[in-house]
Amino acid sequence: MSSSLSLQPSNSPTPLTTTTPPGLRRRTTKVAAAAAYSTTTPGEFDHLNIQDALQAMDNLVPSLIAPSLKRLTAGLPRQELDLMKREADAAMQDLEKEIRILEGSIGIKGDAPAATTVGASEDTKKKEEETTMKKEETEDVTKTTTDTKPKKSLKRPLPPLDIPGGPPTTLTTADAMLTSEIIPSDRYFTVAALLGRLRDCVETDPPPNSARHRKMLEEKLNIQSMACQAVAAAAAAKDSGSKDIVEKEAGGVTPTASGKNVAVGGGGNNNADLNVILETLEKERQQKQTLLDKQRALLALEENELYRKKHTETATLLSLWKRISSHRTATVFRKPVNAREAPGYSDRIIFPMDLSLIRRMITTGMIVSYADLHERIGLICHNCVKFNGRESDYGLVTREFESFVDDTIVTAVTTASEVAAAAAAAAAAAMAQQEIENTTANASSLSTSNHS
Repeated sequence: MSSSLSLQPSNSPTPLTTTTPPGLRRRTTKVAAAAAYSTTTPGEFDHLNIQDALQAMDNLVPSLIAPSLKRLTAGLPRQELDLMKREADAAMQDLEKEIRILEGSIGIKGDAPAATTVGASEDTKKKEEETTMKKEETEDVTKTTTDTKPKKSLKRPLPPLDIPGGPPTTLTTADAMLTSEIIPSDRYFTVAALLGRLRDCVETDPPPNSARHRKMLEEKLNIQSMACQAVAAAAAAKDSGSKDIVEKEAGGVTPTASGKNVAVGGGGNNNADLNVILETLEKERQQKQTLLDKQRALLALEENELYRKKHTETATLLSLWKRISSHRTATVFRKPVNAREAPGYSDRIIFPMDLSLIRRMITTGMIVSYADLHERIGLICHNCVKFNGRESDYGLVTREFESFVDDTIVTAVTTASEVAAAAAAAAAAAMAQQEIENTTANASSLSTSNHS
């Protein structure tokens, strides 16, 4: 079930409402800026196309998602990638089933499956998994009959995300879907881990009923409300031709969704409010631009030969490891996970990794490049989000930690490239100087021989 659905459960928090007329609710902030500009002196607003810039950035994001997902899976073991593929297929099947149930609940005709009990649905799902497992085992046996050494299959059944005391893992009614914080992609550990490692600007929306989604929605509604009210205020001031009439009809102030009063009368106050809106949008534009630049820098690492260049000595990588390990969010990743403190960890996490193990891998020559270090730390983050969930506290800490690691690796590679470029330029200059000296010496020698 897509998180973009606008259906609201009966017991969910009521979205913020505004006093904005229906016809103005879909106006963009660019209209607000243009309307304000028509009632003020030229040059008062320097950024009338901020909304266009924000929209252009949003249009660019989809092209970055696929390469970003590929980058995040670069260091994962083959068995983990295989499990992720099978979980993604299962999540897609669940999504299609839930969509048909939702369509049937609102009267859209289709092949909506009959709503069954949760227990029956779970039994059916288990039988399907057992059948799949038997088929895979048969295929593995058939493949290994010609091999001298049979290979053990590492494929495991797909475990749905089980939350003690939470909603059922298999949803069969529209009400259950609308009140649950878990969507199909979050019911499978490995897929949820991949989504949980994405961050702005390519981060996917959180589950519809989660606290983070409600906060995000409130922020968007507040900005939209302020922009729409600014449009209404500017239009009213322009049509009336009199500030006094506007103040009398509007009562002087209009409450916004955030509870603040925005003056709709008086050109000075109106312009000040619009300036605040534009400043907010400009900050958002700058933040998105920074995030886009970071994503581009991460994707450009593979094009830099120094990213995968082998280091003959461990000093550089150990120094980088120390910087990463000293970060405040690295505390939970410095040592192996204690199985007693995290029951079921060894069953769910096939390839455990921690910072102390990474240090040993550097000193023993198993990690020899920036890329190796980056990918092993990525496995730490993958395991943490996979076990704890992308919306858990550990999931949020993991995103912050991996963001710091990404920035640190990019900085290290960039610095190394600059040093290499400077060294190459110095060598070229020295070679050019040597050629000049040789040419001068040859000319002097030739002149001496001619005189003699």
